[in-house]
Amino acid sequence: MTSLLLPTLDTDAEFARITAALTRRGFLGAGALAGIGLLTACGTSSGETAEGETRTITTVNGQVEVPVNPQRVVSADYYTGPAMFDAGFTPVGLPVDYENADGVPEPYASALRSLPKVGRWYEPNAEAIAALSPDLIVMTNLLSQNNPDLFEQIRSFAPTAVFAEDGQYAWKERALGVADALNQSAKVEELADRYEARIAKFRSDNADVLSKVKVVYTTYFEESGFSLYSPTKYQTTVISEAGFQFNDRSLAIPAGSNEWFPKEQLELLDEADVIITNSGKGPINEKLANDTIFQRLRAVKNDQVYSFDYEGVASFGWALTFLEQFQPIAQEIRAKL
Repeated sequence: MTSLLLPTLDTDAEFARITAALTRRGFLGAGALAGIGLLTACGTSSGETAEGETRTITTVNGQVEVPVNPQRVVSADYYTGPAMFDAGFTPVGLPVDYENADGVPEPYASALRSLPKVGRWYEPNAEAIAALSPDLIVMTNLLSQNNPDLFEQIRSFAPTAVFAEDGQYAWKERALGVADALNQSAKVEELADRYEARIAKFRSDNADVLSKVKVVYTTYFEESGFSLYSPTKYQTTVISEAGFQFNDRSLAIPAGSNEWFPKEQLELLDEADVIITNSGKGPINEKLANDTIFQRLRAVKNDQVYSFDYEGVASFGWALTFLEQFQPIAQEIRAKL
């Protein structure tokens, strides 16, 4: 991919502009981020495309014929909706999971919460999808793997573009694939270039910190213990690409997955200099403040426990918003070394 950023561009200023646009606007419809190529329309008709005209795209299920100018697009899983918004489309329906959009950044949370819902992201409601009269459906391959009969029923309603659920860079490939299915690749490729530029600048600016610490990413649930993530699952892919080095325990976890442990094994977190958690699950240092095992952890004693907002990463715009949090955390780590 050829970068759309000129070498002389101040990528910090550009990043600040993008994330400010992403985070300051609450809205309930399309068009809110037209200025940077996001959330511009339910469909993008040029008025020149013949009705019924199709084009061929590549999906994980092979080649699929899709409308050249789709108008009514259903996002039948959790991760394709934000990717649609980045491409300038508002879904006509998406999973009910977005009614409670904890861990989802703005403007996606506000926009997606108000749209018609089509069941849970792992088991969409076929009747609800059919009632929306889609001319295109986008989803991941989770449904086709777990419930092939339901998948076949849903795909009979309209051309269906399916993209990978798992994989180190699945979120990137999915975002670009959804953009291709919507015939809006240029908008998302520009965001992808901005993301790569920001990643490169963060790594350069913080090489001193990144070379000195090992991190672990964990989520904690009081009823069941905690989870450690590999460096290649959803948001940890972004953390890893930003240059954070994961500890050996994290590296031993199979790529693209996470492993659960009982609370009694919290000492596993002692292998990291820095603990990173998901604030959507509640700050781990507040939940475990009185736990003697937790108090003995090196990162806890050195006050090197940090919480990132947003769970998962579903699009390049989402990833850029996620990245906004990295620089202040790097500065805090540096100050405490």
